[in-house]
Amino acid sequence: EIMVSIQVETAEAVDNIEDIVQVEGLDMIFIGPFDLHISLGLTPTLWSDTPEFVNAVNKVKSACQRANIPLGTLTIANIDVARQRQQEGFQFISVGTDIMHLVGSVTGQIKSLKH
Repeated sequence: EIMVSIQVETAEAVDNIEDIVQVEGLDMIFIGPFDLHISLGLTPTLWSDTPEFVNAVNKVKSACQRANIPLGTLTIANIDVARQRQQEGFQFISVGTDIMHLVGSVTGQIKSLKH
């Protein structure tokens, strides 16, 4: 099966989210937090409590809930943060990136070799 997901990572996408969630065949909206921060004029980070970012996320979340479209996002490779996003209503949660896991694995192996 093919899943159709749109990544929301700009202020323009947030402004147009009501129209975006009406796209026929759309299976999920995925918030890209790094780029969304940048687009909002904020320091790039994975997640923040900055009001502009929180308001943007809440606007997307509300639109998805009304349209009955699952919401996804990216977290660091930390299960507690993933659970927090889940409690906030995200149904698709990417726990880390490939490079985060690769670097973490290699770092752990190097530490083991040094001891």
